[in-house]
Amino acid sequence: MALENVMDGNIGASALGQLDNLYYEVFRLIHRCEDERHLFRFSGISSDNSWNGFVSDIENSAITLSSPCSFNDPMDPLIRAWVRQRQIHYDNKVDKIMYQLVGKALEKTRICCMVDPIKNKRKRCSKKDIPTIEGCNPLMWAHYANSHKGICVQYKIAPSNILDTDEMVVRLLDVNYDKTLPLDGDISFIDSLIIKGDCWRYEKESRLIMYSKRKTKEFCQLKGYEVEAVYMGCEIDPKKRGYIKDMLRGSNVKLYQMAFSSKDITKLESHRIDL
Repeated sequence: MALENVMDGNIGASALGQLDNLYYEVFRLIHRCEDERHLFRFSGISSDNSWNGFVSDIENSAITLSSPCSFNDPMDPLIRAWVRQRQIHYDNKVDKIMYQLVGKALEKTRICCMVDPIKNKRKRCSKKDIPTIEGCNPLMWAHYANSHKGICVQYKIAPSNILDTDEMVVRLLDVNYDKTLPLDGDISFIDSLIIKGDCWRYEKESRLIMYSKRKTKEFCQLKGYEVEAVYMGCEIDPKKRGYIKDMLRGSNVKLYQMAFSSKDITKLESHRIDL
């Protein structure tokens, strides 16, 4: 129906509205996670904006999702590169407009990238198995936590966090590192958001993805996500360390300091801090 609108010259609200409904229904059909998940989110805190954002998340038991349009990797999510290639190689004006509209789906999609250390072992794990920060690849601290100067927040994602409303859908999906897709081939909308190259496998990434029919801010905060623990990098600024400690005092959130392992200097270990 959206394509017919484009062919008829109607590239405005009708075509976009039909695509909105289509994306919304596609998300709703995705299986809802029925088990609790314990996931880790790494972040640098060097800039005021990122620092204040994570403080707000911790204080409000919330999680912030960001626009995938701002991701550093031009191949992530794949739909960005796929749409761009389709527009370059297709001469038909209708096709170009249609792929442009398809790409607009990202404007209403928000993603939070997280780590599940036992993702590949989940079928062999009991419900009592809870992942630890030591199960995360140490490269995550270097790549995503400002060279160990940042933090990692551990969340408990409950089934109640996987939402369906009249205007918004939230799903938790594991990134797929095994599936390959030709850039000029067909791709499903969901695959285009969660497939990454094998070189990223060390991240063990899961993605909290929201699709909203409404126009959404670049950074969207969702409340009701339990913060279980905060881990501070080995090189965190002492002032920020003191601030976090004061902020968590009296709460149920556990605080840890990362350090080099005394048994193996190539590994990291966490040390509980009394509040």
